[in-house]
This record gives sequence, C-alpha cells and structure tokens, in this order.
Amino acid sequence: MNDTIALLGQDVDLSCKIENLGRHMVAFVRSSTPPRLISFDEKLFRQKDKYELKTKTGSLNEWVLTIKNVQESDRGNYSCQVNADPVLTATAELDVKASVFHGPSLHLTKVNRKHMSEYVCVASNGIPPDETWTVKLLVTFAPLIQAKSTTVSVPLGGLARLVCTAESWPRPDVTWDKEGQQIFDSDTYATSQSVSGQYHSVHVLEIRRVEKHHYGSYRCTARNDNGVHFADIDLEEAEPNYLYTNAIQEGSGLVFGSDDEDSDKEAAEEAIVRDSAYARAIDTQPVRSISSSIRTRTTPRSAEELRQDERDADYSQRISLILVGVIMLLRMYIY
Repeated sequence: MNDTIALLGQDVDLSCKIENLGRHMVAFVRSSTPPRLISFDEKLFRQKDKYELKTKTGSLNEWVLTIKNVQESDRGNYSCQVNADPVLTATAELDVKASVFHGPSLHLTKVNRKHMSEYVCVASNGIPPDETWTVKLLVTFAPLIQAKSTTVSVPLGGLARLVCTAESWPRPDVTWDKEGQQIFDSDTYATSQSVSGQYHSVHVLEIRRVEKHHYGSYRCTARNDNGVHFADIDLEEAEPNYLYTNAIQEGSGLVFGSDDEDSDKEAAEEAIVRDSAYARAIDTQPVRSISSSIRTRTTPRSAEELRQDERDADYSQRISLILVGVIMLLRMYIY
C-alpha cells in the first residue's frame, strides 16, 4: 500500500497486493482510536455509499478498497491485514487537499465525470463576513454497467441474487432479461435498485426458489439519453455433492453498515463465521454420511478405520481453531 494525496470529493483506491494468500483472510482497518473495521474477507461493515471492495485473484491477489467522495474526515491511516501468525500488516496514509483557484473565473477543460461536484466561490475583502455562493456541475455521459460476479452458483430451491453496478448521468433505466426475454417483478422475480454515490447505482435481481429452468444467462442493461451498455451473468446449479452454505456469495453486493453500528455486530459475526471460515474450511470436503459414524459396532475396528478416525479428529480440531481465530479477530476490531 502506498501513501495517497487526494483532492476533496475524489474517489480513492487503496490497493493491497498479497502473495501466497492461500486460505488466509484479508481485512481493511481504519487506524483510529479505537481501530475501526471496514472489511473482513469479502464483506463490508461500513456504509456502502462510502466504501467499495474489489478483489482480483491470480498468482498475485490484489484487494482494492475504494473510498468514495473523500472528505477531510477521511484523512488518516488505513491498514491492510492478513490473519497469518503473526498478523501481516501494510499501512498507508491518506491526506486530503482542497483544490483552490484564485481569480474571478474558473475554466475547466476536458471535463469528465470526475469533475462532477459543487464548486464554491468565495469573495472576501478582509472584512467579515465573506460572501459565498455555490455552483453544482453535472456532467452527462453514457452508462457503464458491470456485474459484481459474472457467475453465480445456487442449488435447486435456493435464493439467487444477481447484482450489477452502474455509473451514469442522468441516472440510467436498468432492465433485466434472460436469453432475450425481459424479466418483470412477480412471485418468482424481484428487482431493486439503490444509489451508492453521485453517479453510482446498484441494481439487484433476486430469483426465489430456483428451479431447473431458471439456470442460464442473464443480462442487465442500462440506458440513458447518451447510450446503452450491458453486462452478462451466468446462473448455474451448485454442485449437489458439496456442502452448501446459505452465506451469500462474492459479488452479491451484501454489505453491513447501517447507521446503528451495534446492530451490525451480531449479523457480522454470524456472516463471517459462517461464510468466511466455516464455508471456506469445508466447502471442498464431500459431505460424509452422519449415520455411518454413530452406528453400533460389534467387531474390532481395523487399522485403516482407526487411522481414518485420527484424520477425522484432526480435521474437526482444525475447523474449531479456525472458528475461534476468526471470532477473536472480529471481536478485537468491532469492540
């Protein structure tokens, strides 16, 4: 992570690159007193109109925390932490500067969407009070829409949540379709949208009680007077022979960050334990038959069965240690 200087009102990206992440998890923390947890693994715990989290996987894992519409109150240190032993930490300082121009007129060239803001003109002759007035600049541009996740896996009977994020001004009209057939709200489908920034919006399609015919390719399309743009999402069936968790997948757009931070703690802890630790630890393990482990035996156990018992015990112990570690780390940051 590198120190960053931002102008008031800008969006800032703090990038954290990690080699050999493995099954470790990443947290972004605001270094204040006390420290404030912004994100853990792929979940946000602060307001979605202020922060956005993106991940890029590959040989080098990159985690990017976007701070939107930077204000002077955002100035300070931010840390990227990995729950290794010991904990690995990288810290960057964010400094915020107000852009000041002296003169009777302000000329902007090559205007783009990032120039959208309120501009304040201040007239002063040294005798209070100063005279001020505000001009709001709106920049119109064609939509840009992206899928939070291009592939979503859900089992039969589950709830599918497809999410697209759009940048546009004027705000776009967003529609959903499946293989050319437009989707409308019904008992099965529900669409919603929310504003997450000056020209950012989030659009969600929920499919209740997924059936076979629901699997396939979905498209979110954004339109305004300046153009059209679309993104595709594939909905596929989750593997039936793997343990399924109700935790909402990456790209779902789920966030925690209500104004009442205390109300988030219980939900946050539950989601992290369930999704980040438990699901990750056992997602790759086939479901074992429970009945076979409690069946009454009348014959001595073989050497291979005893070795399997030892492996099972070691496996259970590792899961317990992971759960305890995640809960302790979460409580340290939230409390």
